[in-house]
Amino acid sequence: MPKNLNFLLSFLLLLGLFTSTGFPQTSGAPIKVRVVTATPSRAFTEVIYGARVEPRDRIDIRAPLTGVVEDFFIKEGDSVKMGTVLFTMRRDVTGRSFQAVEVKADAEGRVAAVHLRRGESISEGGRVITLIDDSSLKIVILVSDRDISEIKVSDRCDLLNGATPLRTQGRISRIALEPDYTTGLFEVELAIPKNPEVWIGRFLRVKIKKNLFEGIVVESSHLSRRYGKIYLQVIKENGTMELREVVTGRVYGQRTALLSGIKAGEQYIVWSERRLNDGEPVEIIR
Repeated sequence: MPKNLNFLLSFLLLLGLFTSTGFPQTSGAPIKVRVVTATPSRAFTEVIYGARVEPRDRIDIRAPLTGVVEDFFIKEGDSVKMGTVLFTMRRDVTGRSFQAVEVKADAEGRVAAVHLRRGESISEGGRVITLIDDSSLKIVILVSDRDISEIKVSDRCDLLNGATPLRTQGRISRIALEPDYTTGLFEVELAIPKNPEVWIGRFLRVKIKKNLFEGIVVESSHLSRRYGKIYLQVIKENGTMELREVVTGRVYGQRTALLSGIKAGEQYIVWSERRLNDGEPVEIIR
């Protein structure tokens, strides 16, 4: 047989082993795989700050005049209502007698401290009593400039006693517009509903969620990198595997956010009995 004819027959035989796409033809039973359905979810990173619980507000009751505190009608720990008479004082001027003046509460609260005793003198504007409004509580944390842009007023934050989360959450009620320029930290206030889990002075940790992503998030181990691109093995409608390029976003621990490349409801492979080639038929097992 002429050499040219031998070469032509060999070439045709070799050509028959390949498909038009250049990949070896597959034969036999479909390859068994396990899959996950792409479902939108939320992902975020967490940062933790700590601080002590404080009352909602403090109100200092001050002397309306320079004189002597004549009598007190409350003691520390008492609850008072607006208009409650707290103490009386008399103007102290040598050789003259003045009528006692009643000083009333201008807010509701509890008496946290009485700063004077009966008969002590005080100047106008001096602090006599401190009330606290404990109808609700708050925590004030100092947040770094790295995290401040990721949070906003009304965000919910988890509260933890050590590593144990409380049932109660905090809500961000105020964010300082400027930092303390000495430390670079921003003051952030969280409102906390009054409840048995939280009390004034208790040290709690505040867990803040940031870098929030809502969309498809997959285990990073299910992605593959080839030639500088990232792929996911997706099941096509005809029951074959497609090695599909995806665009990734932020990494959240062991998971990666996908910005494009797969839609909700599509299935992707998380296990196969052997290495798959693009276009091979697969059989989904549970």
